[in-house]
Amino acid sequence: QPTRHRRAILGLDDEGGALTLDAGVKMTGRAGPLNLGVIGVRQDSATGPESVDLFVGRLATNVLEESSVGVIVTSGNPDATIDNALAGVDFRYLNTRLGDGRVLQATAWYQKTETDGLEGDDSAYGINFEMPNSEGWRGELGYTVLEENYFPALGFANRTDVTETETEIGYT
Repeated sequence: QPTRHRRAILGLDDEGGALTLDAGVKMTGRAGPLNLGVIGVRQDSATGPESVDLFVGRLATNVLEESSVGVIVTSGNPDATIDNALAGVDFRYLNTRLGDGRVLQATAWYQKTETDGLEGDDSAYGINFEMPNSEGWRGELGYTVLEENYFPALGFANRTDVTETETEIGYT
């Protein structure tokens, strides 16, 4: 059974001790409307004597005038005894052209993990609308779900099996 709430940090074990990095590659950049980020590492396992291969890749593209859509994939687990992968998609909407300095932004995202020993209930998703205006009305409305078996081994989830709804409204 995976330790679900550990924070995976490349090159460090659970206590913050250094792990040997055998090899690694990092690439980030932009080509026109595309943003790309890739990191791949072969390092000592955080829990055993063998080495593990870890990969994170993200691709995003600009859409509309100020918005973006992206995908993320991860593969590997610092705990070499349990295989893990994640795939996700997100959309970020931004509109700064409302007049009077007003802004509207929204985010929708979905991620699914595949982990040895965990079957079903392995998704996380959320939607958020926000008007973070410094003058006049401002507000936020959000909804997030992290299912019981959602396990991003190359990321973190402080808690799983939670549903969160948030709302905020104010006037300055």
